[in-house]
Amino acid sequence: MPITFAIVGVVFLTMGFMVDTGSLIYYFGPAVAAAEGSDAELIVKAAQLAQDSIELTWAIGSFLAYGGSIVWIAILLLRASRAPRWMNWAGIIGGLAGFVWLVRFVPVPAPQSAGIILLLINIVLVMVWLLGLSIVLARSGDEESIQPT
Repeated sequence: MPITFAIVGVVFLTMGFMVDTGSLIYYFGPAVAAAEGSDAELIVKAAQLAQDSIELTWAIGSFLAYGGSIVWIAILLLRASRAPRWMNWAGIIGGLAGFVWLVRFVPVPAPQSAGIILLLINIVLVMVWLLGLSIVLARSGDEESIQPT
């Protein structure tokens, strides 16, 4: 199940990156220029809604890929004792800090600097966890399974 979270997260991230703000300007720009009065305001609101929907897709994908799935996998590895405890705790804390990806859509009574700090904690701890886990898994590989049969 955590792998499913990660895969869905990557798909959402890809969808969020495929349609960028430049595309919205390309599609909505001429319509706003040609419209007058309240029609222009309506088109601008539609463009803002389209941009928010793209941002929401990207934020959900980021949370699933860099938050929820990391926490789940780190907890499973902690329970299975497959990696050092400190490394799994780094993954859990980093993944929980991944809730910051949703802060634009979930109102949180905290200063903006707290969001930046949580974002940095998420990125740094998840990278430490991923690199450390890669080393642990590479060292624990069975030599016989690598040999051709």
